Amino acid sequence: MPVELSNKEIQTIVLQELKKAENVWKQVEPRLYRDGGTINEDLEKSIHTQIPSHAIVRPGIPQVAEFIAMILDIRDSSKHLTQRISSRIAKVTNLERVLYETTAVFAACSLIVERHRGGVTEYLGDRVLSLCHLPQAPQAKRKEEIRNAYRAAERCLNAVNTIVN
Repeated sequence: MPVELSNKEIQTIVLQELKKAENVWKQVEPRLYRDGGTINEDLEKSIHTQIPSHAIVRPGIPQVAEFIAMILDIRDSSKHLTQRISSRIAKVTNLERVLYETTAVFAACSLIVERHRGGVTEYLGDRVLSLCHLPQAPQAKRKEEIRNAYRAAERCLNAVNTIVN
């Protein structure tokens, strides 16, 4: 049985990650824009991919396993790039706002998925793809892993609604 996280623990992690995001923003903002003020699309982003129970994946050596996949999508995040937020609510740019929103959601959900024995394998724009390994095991063990994956998904939605929002 995974160790459950309290809302307070998730909130603490989210706040720590938001602070890191703020520092990252201060460092990269000047490099994000071209002289004309448009986004520099030539920037490359490199993200490490993790597959639960498969720490090393070698080209040409296939491995077969069963997984439960979960995709979390932040609805309408692209609209946030074009919709102004009132300066009474927050003094941030639209792009900065999207960075902070995705950082908070990604931090909370990554932590929750990892605590439920899964792993985030990719960040796809405003989406998180995570996998939970479904081992070749007796039926009771497989059912427990399925319930565990369900709990992770439920907890992610809960965290986004109660903490991040």
